[in-house]
Amino acid sequence: MEPMKREILFTKEVIEKKVWELAETISRDYQGGELIVIGVLKGAFVFMADLIRSLSISCLIDFVKLASYGAGSVSSGKVMMTKDIEISIEGKDVLILEDIVDTGLTLSFLVNLFRERNPRSVKVCALLDKRQRREVPFEADYVGFTIEDGFVVGYGIDFNEEFRYLPEIYIIENMTEERNTFIPFEEREDLDDLQRDVEQIRDQKFGEEGEEGNNEKETSRLWSPWKLTAYIVIAVLILSGVFLWFFPGIGEQAWERMSLSIPWIEKIRGTERQGEIFDQPRVQLKDIKQRFVNNLLLGNLRVIEGTAVNSSDFPIAGIRVRGRLYDAYAMVAGEQVSYCGNYLIDEELGFLTEDEIQEELSNPRGSDVSNNRITPHGQIPFMIVFCHWPGDVSKTTVTFAGAERLLE
Repeated sequence: MEPMKREILFTKEVIEKKVWELAETISRDYQGGELIVIGVLKGAFVFMADLIRSLSISCLIDFVKLASYGAGSVSSGKVMMTKDIEISIEGKDVLILEDIVDTGLTLSFLVNLFRERNPRSVKVCALLDKRQRREVPFEADYVGFTIEDGFVVGYGIDFNEEFRYLPEIYIIENMTEERNTFIPFEEREDLDDLQRDVEQIRDQKFGEEGEEGNNEKETSRLWSPWKLTAYIVIAVLILSGVFLWFFPGIGEQAWERMSLSIPWIEKIRGTERQGEIFDQPRVQLKDIKQRFVNNLLLGNLRVIEGTAVNSSDFPIAGIRVRGRLYDAYAMVAGEQVSYCGNYLIDEELGFLTEDEIQEELSNPRGSDVSNNRITPHGQIPFMIVFCHWPGDVSKTTVTFAGAERLLE
């Protein structure tokens, strides 16, 4: 038997360029429509993957699988569907992707079948077109390459389920009907030769890159995705450590905020308190406002007022709120904790000393005992007073600082 001859028909670069050109044309033709791209398995799967990623429009995708059947190993020209699409194409634009158009029987069957489902349009895009093989009149709407009759493999196209993985398209000469049937592995001398030739051609291609290609490979190994990720993580950890060394207050604030929302953070810090992980009191702060009141002894006081709402499903007591002042470097410049239910009028704020003000706002029960029991959805006012603060305060915050759960 005369040995098979094989050569590259279309290189990887030529295929990529053609796929991009097809995608550009298809994107322009279907602009503003609802496109469904349907790939014919198995040969079109590589072509389809590259094409849809090159489109500049959105699309839905699905797959169909067909088979010819008849007596013996020779097709009768009849086609049956072994896998149907799963999405509706009614009123939509349908684009069928096929690897090769040869006899036209399969695609004629598929186009007629889909037209019965009332789509807006049905068109066909084929990577390769063998016009000499037509048995029925059929023309694809989009064609990548028109080729002469011959047996091709690669880029999703197979020979006995092999060689789909090749990035190029090869043509095999001296392919007979006898060869175009299943061949046991132990008798595949020609296939082994084809595999060796493919590897040799690809080795020669990469070898021509010379030293530049080797340098690129070395660079690729040096900057592999895993190593690059590790470098980034190490750099972030180092920079974070340096930053927290110079600004330790920010790190402490971050830990505290995470502790409020992630209970197990307190276990890591060793600050977990019994009974706070489950059924924690929940309090919402609202109507918060800030103003300044003149004190005869202290000058201007920064007064923060608002309302605390019990968002828990159970009664609570002793609600505390925390006020913080931050400077221009996001560092805590001042902090006060007050119990809700304590309130001072402006006349009192105008003449009381600093100690007297803080004592009045530190009564756990509240000035009118309103902080002894706050029912679910109950509300209670609060006041926080800063007697001193730096001149570069850039932000003021108020947060819930704690409360006790009451047994119903």
